[in-house]
Amino acid sequence: MKSYQPPNIWEPVGFKSSTTRYYKQDSGDALYRRSIYSFLKRTAPPPFLANFDAPSRENFCTRRERSDTPLQALQLLNDVQYFEAARALSQRILHESGTAPEARLEHAFHVVLTPPPEPREVERLRALEERFLAKYQADPAAAQALLANGESKPAADRDPAELAAWTKIAQGLGQRLTGVEPASVIKPLLASRDGATSAVSRELAGAEEM
Repeated sequence: MKSYQPPNIWEPVGFKSSTTRYYKQDSGDALYRRSIYSFLKRTAPPPFLANFDAPSRENFCTRRERSDTPLQALQLLNDVQYFEAARALSQRILHESGTAPEARLEHAFHVVLTPPPEPREVERLRALEERFLAKYQADPAAAQALLANGESKPAADRDPAELAAWTKIAQGLGQRLTGVEPASVIKPLLASRDGATSAVSRELAGAEEM
């Protein structure tokens, strides 16, 4: 499986006669195979693995190192693979948990984090969801642009503004799933595709500090 990669990732280190001189991203179902089938080039490892302390392929590793860095936060906020995953999660939340925002948030926490949300987390995220929804209802083009990230298509039976708002919520929860603590890393980082996802992390960090 050859996933999303930055452009010109293999070419600088590829020999002219090499069969892996050029990187060609997979498409369709092949793009969404399990990551265990990923094709790795040792001289040009995937940046998203390197950012999260993936060990060298040349040596056996019994224990992964762990770090929290701004690059990891930027990747969680902007990488198309994570962004598309957040949209897919939001579609699942909307499909499986009815129409009540509180029920959706509780289901989202169950799917992503397992423990139920604290009342203060529900309150803060409910306010953020309302803010995101108002933003994308007022700017349908922004909602469409957000949902266009990734090769897969967004659910056609969902309101784009609603789906975009819940994609932001899902992305913020996904940052916690990957082990990057909002209070230590995401909170001071304000950069994202449109500046909104960082608000989720700031609000969750604030809820944790209360």
